[in-house]
Amino acid sequence: MRALAPAAVVLVVALSAGWGGAVDASGSTPPNPGHGGYLWSISCGAPEDCAAGGQVNGTRDEAWVISETQGRWGKAIVMPGIAKLSTGGIAQLNSVSCAAAGACAAGGFYNDAHGREQAFVAERTNGHWRNAIKVPGMATLNTGGEALVFSVSCAAPGDCAAGGFYRDKANLQAYVVDEKNGHWGRAIEVPGMATLNSGAAVVNSISCAAVGDCAAGGSYADGSGNAHAFVVSETNGTWGAAIEVPGTDLDAGGSAEVQTISCGAAGDCSAGGAYADDNQFHDSSVFLVSETNGTWGNAIVTPGLPGDGLSCAAAGECAAVGGGFVVSETNGIWGDPVPVTGAESISCAVARRCAVGGSYVAGAGTEQASVANNKANGSWSKPITVRGLPKLSPYGWRGVYAISCATAGSCAAGGDDCCTKGRQVFVVSEKNGVWGRAVLVALPRT
Repeated sequence: MRALAPAAVVLVVALSAGWGGAVDASGSTPPNPGHGGYLWSISCGAPEDCAAGGQVNGTRDEAWVISETQGRWGKAIVMPGIAKLSTGGIAQLNSVSCAAAGACAAGGFYNDAHGREQAFVAERTNGHWRNAIKVPGMATLNTGGEALVFSVSCAAPGDCAAGGFYRDKANLQAYVVDEKNGHWGRAIEVPGMATLNSGAAVVNSISCAAVGDCAAGGSYADGSGNAHAFVVSETNGTWGAAIEVPGTDLDAGGSAEVQTISCGAAGDCSAGGAYADDNQFHDSSVFLVSETNGTWGNAIVTPGLPGDGLSCAAAGECAAVGGGFVVSETNGIWGDPVPVTGAESISCAVARRCAVGGSYVAGAGTEQASVANNKANGSWSKPITVRGLPKLSPYGWRGVYAISCATAGSCAAGGDDCCTKGRQVFVVSEKNGVWGRAVLVALPRT
């Protein structure tokens, strides 16, 4: 999960120029004074049809969701059904994925009446969210009372996959669960993990390029407590055995993990992560690894790129971002990192046409939100200040933490803006290559 750094401001690096100022969705004052939350995920299934969600902080910390339909963001609501599940008073939406207009899935966690952490999934059908449900099979797997969904991905309406971790009597275990034709199956331990994992395993990210063809990645611990990065692929609805990310250089410091994964086509995916060469993670100790025709190659080191986000528009056509750098893959070959101020999250709807979001600290103590453009020739424009956001908060601790593009020139982004009176959440949409005005989301009271 991301953590908001102090003195961070919004940055969105977009496909095209045309940013308006920000506007408070409720009128002239923040809609939830003294009461805020976080936006953790956003996804667009079609142009001007997206969904976003996270956690709202109140008397109860609940999972919330908001939907965009025909270019208009609706009212943020507590995830339907979650209040009945989260009798322990805490719930959070971690991930949302939309495969088409009005068709999405989401996942996260909640605490039950006994304080046990449980994983949930929920479905948006025909533009309406159904009640969240406990991930099927967790009653048997999660005997240690600690489970969550970290990542969800949908290849088609009603055909999705999710992953995260659960705790058995001894260890944290990585799992995956598939949805087919609108029905979630039973969660299973990641195949092969029983042999690999001796301490703690987790799926950090999952991506589905086609129905029944997905990939996931994360980390596991060996008997000495060293963490290793793994990937696992699903083909024709069957998950294969997890493997350690190829590339022995990742083992030197005893700590490695896949942080993000994206599939451009069935059997053609890329993953990014971090590893330690001296028992600590560093921004320079990062890697990318690609799958081609169902086979994972060796990891490559990408100095200076933390690998915060990754997006693949097609087989061999991806881009990764982090720490103010973007690196692109063209025809299966990764190029050199290119500096793009503050870039931390990315979405590519078309090869070499991406949108990037993030945050940065401006000079001389000022904090300004900005945007930049990924041009048709693949170059990046100079960041442009997003007008209006200072009116939302005089403090300027803000950032874009999630971005999604349905097509080139039609994207949505979201983040939060601290701290007028509690952390405020915002979303902003792009139409025909022009970004509109940011909307400060009125989070539901809990």
